[in-house]
Amino acid sequence: MSFHQATPRTGSLVVYKSRPARVLATADKIEIEIEGGQTKRVRPKDVLPLHPGPVTSLSNLRPSEVDPQEAWELLEGAESDLKELAELLYGEHTPGAAWGAWEWLSEGLWFEGTTAVLRPRAAEAIERDRAEREAKAAAATGNRSTTPIRFGLARRRRTAQYRFQASRSPLMQRLMWGASRIGSI
Repeated sequence: MSFHQATPRTGSLVVYKSRPARVLATADKIEIEIEGGQTKRVRPKDVLPLHPGPVTSLSNLRPSEVDPQEAWELLEGAESDLKELAELLYGEHTPGAAWGAWEWLSEGLWFEGTTAVLRPRAAEAIERDRAEREAKAAAATGNRSTTPIRFGLARRRRTAQYRFQASRSPLMQRLMWGASRIGSI
């Protein structure tokens, strides 16, 4: 039985609500330590085992920065698991490397699947998602050229300018003040 399918043991690394946690004790419920040093008792189905440990501190889980493209190329067309992905990305299978591999998997850009069975995504899907994420990021920072709100405000400004300019024409002024009738023009 793989570690990813078994109940986690004391000292192992698990994912709880998309964040790392360390198993302190197991019984009918699992006692975990989450970031910040808080402890919780959770059901076994609420955690996802990542590494058998031992994990001494959650603050030591920051793996080095890596480019996932090389691991993606090596796995292209094949299925793998989180342990192999960690080894390809970081050269080792430590708790920190397992957490880093999990972050790449959960991000969903380069890899898809579960910790037990994952695969690299298609190059077209990566490029499409990357373009969508860049567009969303640009929209979030306000780099939009035409938003519905701005377009609506611009249209209202143009309409107001037109009305102002039209009211200044001699014909409109005569009509507004009753000096002229359309029929006599």
